[in-house]
Amino acid sequence: MTAAALGAAGFAIGVMLCRIGSGRTPPSAEFARLPEFSVWCVVTGFEVALWVLCGLSARGVERDIKARLPPAPLWPFVVVLIALVVAVRIGLLLYPLIRMPLYAMQVRQSILQALGLLAAFPALLGTWRIQAWLRSMSALTRPGQTPRRPGKVMSDLLFVREALRRLMVLFSLMIGAVVFATGALRSAYLAVGHPHADFPAVSVLLFGGLFTAMLALLFVPVYVDQRAFRRHMRDSLSRFPRDGRPAEDWYAQRERLTGLLQLNSGALEAVQVTTAVLGPLLGALVTLFVPDLKI
Repeated sequence: MTAAALGAAGFAIGVMLCRIGSGRTPPSAEFARLPEFSVWCVVTGFEVALWVLCGLSARGVERDIKARLPPAPLWPFVVVLIALVVAVRIGLLLYPLIRMPLYAMQVRQSILQALGLLAAFPALLGTWRIQAWLRSMSALTRPGQTPRRPGKVMSDLLFVREALRRLMVLFSLMIGAVVFATGALRSAYLAVGHPHADFPAVSVLLFGGLFTAMLALLFVPVYVDQRAFRRHMRDSLSRFPRDGRPAEDWYAQRERLTGLLQLNSGALEAVQVTTAVLGPLLGALVTLFVPDLKI
């Protein structure tokens, strides 16, 4: 199947998850007749479709990482993944309980959470492979020491930088879709006639903050490690002269290495990383400052 067909299938699954059985009880049927409920169904459909497309892209990136980098042990990744799921579940338990009139809402949410985790799995695995490689290279290379086959290492570093950037953007998009769908669900809930205090916009902000924190814990350490290793490669290949008097060609070589390893784009990189990490929180802020937003 093509990506477009899989995206359309994801959209249909998302809409069906919202619609199936929505008329089982009178309160649920009344809720399902609202225009805002239809909007939430469509947004959820786009949410699942985006998960499918981002998951496919992340799977391709993860395959490239697996083919390019040495194999990494998977049991630490499984442990971290389980800890991450448990932490998210605990965070959701601390989240204010909101009783939705929709029939079997908890079952629908559990299915959506499982689909989201399945879509995010390739991005999480690819990020883990990158971090494992960076740590193994740092452990094998002493300060000031040039690793074996430096050309291959530098090529892999540039590949890792781009792969990590792509995975971070894809993961941020997936989480951002969750936050916007939550905002659409809030609009439908308020349309029933419930007071704003039962589902305040701050709750959506807290939801976005939870996932923003998770995204930062996943990607920021890897980003810091790969940037530090790029700096180490530049310094090891262009060591400062022992006499403390660098020649003109030393400056030229160091500038070439700095440009090749893209170390002179620190401010731009920081902005890109910050934007990707804070994406879910920024999306939640829209709901906070526009309480009556119809997504």
